[in-house]
Amino acid sequence: GELTHLMFSAFAELFPDTKLSVVELNMSNQFDHLVSGNIDVAMLRLPIGDPSLMAVPLFEEPRFAAVPANSALADAMSLSANDLLDEGFAIAADGAPRAWSSYWSLDDQRGEKSRVAATVNTLPESISAIAYGNAVDTFPASAVQQFAHPGVRFVELEDAAPSVLGLVHHEGNRNPTVAHFQRIAELVVAENIGRLPGARSLVGAAEDFPCDHSP
Repeated sequence: GELTHLMFSAFAELFPDTKLSVVELNMSNQFDHLVSGNIDVAMLRLPIGDPSLMAVPLFEEPRFAAVPANSALADAMSLSANDLLDEGFAIAADGAPRAWSSYWSLDDQRGEKSRVAATVNTLPESISAIAYGNAVDTFPASAVQQFAHPGVRFVELEDAAPSVLGLVHHEGNRNPTVAHFQRIAELVVAENIGRLPGARSLVGAAEDFPCDHSP
């Protein structure tokens, strides 16, 4: 996203002697790489549900329903979470923590697991399942433009819990670079949150907290 680019650019400028390697993660392995030590830090959507991981919440933003463009739901100006509860969701594949997967499919509001319309491992796979497989899903507001698709309509959810982006690392990771990157990320969010419509900075709102926290 836009703020992520600013974070990485600032880090590269301030720490030119530190090699910055970017690793693309998917829904199933994003937490495993942190636990194993393959990566030091990740920008992840909360909640996660692994007490060995620590997160610094950076900002929260509205959540949108992603529905097929030919669905009756696509014509709505806004939707309630209740409007989606009987729909089949694009669900994260095995390996994604249950708390994380359940958050996106509104299981808390439903009181049980959602009906599964498709199993996916990336956001592009979710978009395809929505456009061509009659699935639905929920997305953070900042992803709406990035994943625009003619077969998908994004409709704001008026009563769903906001999506929180956190900077996550393993509790045993003592690499000082993690703290340096955290400070840069917090400064970028504090100074640029206005670039994300509807977003609210959480910098300074809480200390590091275990990732079983639900926003």
